[in-house]
Amino acid sequence: MVQFPLIFARVSKLTQDWARQVADLEPVCESRGWGTPYIISEKGSASKRRNSQRPEVQLLRELVASGKVSHVLITEVSRLSRLPSQAHALLEELTAAGVSIYLHRYNIETLLSNGRLNPIASMLFALTAEFGRAETEDRADRILSGQAEARRKGKHLGRPAGTSLEDEDLLKKWPKIAKLLRGNRSVREIAQLEEVSATTVQAVRAALVRKGDLKARKAVPVAS
Repeated sequence: MVQFPLIFARVSKLTQDWARQVADLEPVCESRGWGTPYIISEKGSASKRRNSQRPEVQLLRELVASGKVSHVLITEVSRLSRLPSQAHALLEELTAAGVSIYLHRYNIETLLSNGRLNPIASMLFALTAEFGRAETEDRADRILSGQAEARRKGKHLGRPAGTSLEDEDLLKKWPKIAKLLRGNRSVREIAQLEEVSATTVQAVRAALVRKGDLKARKAVPVAS
């Protein structure tokens, strides 16, 4: 069976581009003689969703299970997941399948030439997975701290009290959310992809319904 390397690239927001990651990793495939890579690209946060909730990760797992993949290349561990448990699950699954993960930031593979787990790469994988989780938590803490300080000083967060955006203004402000809603993506999924509250997505959906672009449906409570 002819095997191929696989590049897994991910960015958190729809407005971001994963092309730089691919540009960094394609020359590695060529210089090491691994052949032309298969590319899986994902747009969306990996700090909340489990591997089973990410179609791109499921495709990666299916290709690995088929025996067609020789190596998986990533720029850094957080591209696979920002949840250490999910990143480690992928490492174990790929190791068991004999597929080495290439970590571009450290220019190292997770498997040695004899097929055994590289202890140095394993340690780096674990550390950087934890760093990714900590970075996400620190970012959330800074946001919450800033909001709390603003409230302490009596500042109002968000739009002035008693005001609301007109439908057209709302759709102009959130065009990507509107596009995803028209594409039948769920409120929860869009909120995760765009890193906004479910309330914001529901407001855009209501505007589309009033405009006639979407059919009204029975509301289902969604956790923000």
